[in-house]
Amino acid sequence: MNLSLSEIKVFQEVVRTQNISRAAERLGLTQPAVSLAIKKIEGELGVMLLIRTKKGVSLTKAGERLIGHTKQLIHIWENVKEKVTQEAQAIQGTYSIGVHPTLGTHSLPKTIASLLSEQSGLSFRFLHNISDKISEAVISFRLDFGIVVHPPKHPDLVILPLFNDQVMLWTCSRPTRLQNPKHPECVIIHSPPMLQAQQILKVAAQKKLLDHCRFVESTSLSFIAGLVASGAGMGILPKSLALGAYPNILKPLPESPIYRDKISLIYRKELQQTVASRYIKDYLRKALNPS
Repeated sequence: MNLSLSEIKVFQEVVRTQNISRAAERLGLTQPAVSLAIKKIEGELGVMLLIRTKKGVSLTKAGERLIGHTKQLIHIWENVKEKVTQEAQAIQGTYSIGVHPTLGTHSLPKTIASLLSEQSGLSFRFLHNISDKISEAVISFRLDFGIVVHPPKHPDLVILPLFNDQVMLWTCSRPTRLQNPKHPECVIIHSPPMLQAQQILKVAAQKKLLDHCRFVESTSLSFIAGLVASGAGMGILPKSLALGAYPNILKPLPESPIYRDKISLIYRKELQQTVASRYIKDYLRKALNPS
């Protein structure tokens, strides 16, 4: 049924006053507008609801049946509206956040732990994927927020810069021979799907820095960081991850090419209208961009 709540309220007022002109006056509408609303309801139901006379209107049997149901409908609507309003003004609910794999290993878990501790009404669903996929999911309403690298410019996206990062080659503070780029047994550990890693390897190849090295591949940056910390080779890692996971063990390779990243929080403005969503947005922004 394609009827609005306002049309149902018009019908109620006509029944209450038993007069279309008086109902229009009380509702602040024109008489034709009230008559049109009644005709629309009758057209949707396929029955006549009112008997029109010179003195006013009276209900048909169908009209008597409908007026009883409209009172129940209005009551249900008022209860729903009250609950929705209360939920919109409370810091509660389940929110979905897409996170690039390079960003969800150190600083973000601590931030989410603090957020969950401070707000007992919040729950989260996390999706880990490349930035392009996360951005698409936010644009298409499948995610509430995204924390991504180099988000695309899109008219429906709000982009809030969080922090800058650097991707480069890392070794141990006391490097093994596998972490010496001049040693014939040196090893490079990287994630092939990672665009930053591809760029760094391309620049390194142009400079002939790693021509004789072996390669080890992994799609887990946390595992790569662990391998580097164990001395298994040089790893291509974001600075935030390397220093966050192994601050006293890993150090950047001095001659390493550097890829600079910009990390941002993205969301659709029309989805973030509740107090809870605004709280989450501000909390993430302040925690991940303390400056």
